[in-house]
Amino acid sequence: MPVKKRLVPLIALFAAGSALAQAPVKQDNQWRGAINAGASVASGNTDATSFNVSANAAKASQDDKLNFYLTTLYGTKKNDGNREETANLFRAGAKYDRNLNENVFAFGSLDTEHDKLQELDLRAVTAGGVGYHLVKDDNTMFDVFSGMTYKQGRF
Repeated sequence: MPVKKRLVPLIALFAAGSALAQAPVKQDNQWRGAINAGASVASGNTDATSFNVSANAAKASQDDKLNFYLTTLYGTKKNDGNREETANLFRAGAKYDRNLNENVFAFGSLDTEHDKLQELDLRAVTAGGVGYHLVKDDNTMFDVFSGMTYKQGRF
């Protein structure tokens, strides 16, 4: 079988699903998270500022995992005395994974977004499906998953 014909099913598999590599959350049923903040100020022909805040929290047990995240970004620039927004974005979401056995899990998620500059009042994406833990040990987790999504945007 030529190499091209063998790659087509593999490419289709990855196009239909996703993969996620991440540091595993301790499975002790305790909440863990982080908050990050940043700022940038530049001055020259154009003065620019931007601020961002992100946060995430997760709680995992042997049976399930719950994740939350939040991201905001705001930026402005001032050129010839005129100030305008360059970014005004808000994203938040949650994902729940439920282990069906040692390697297979089911998931559901909700992601929301508001972007003033794109005149996006609200985008909501719900998803659900199944996944497989390709690698799952104390130091590494690599999952592949696939499912269905529904996206709705209001401008």
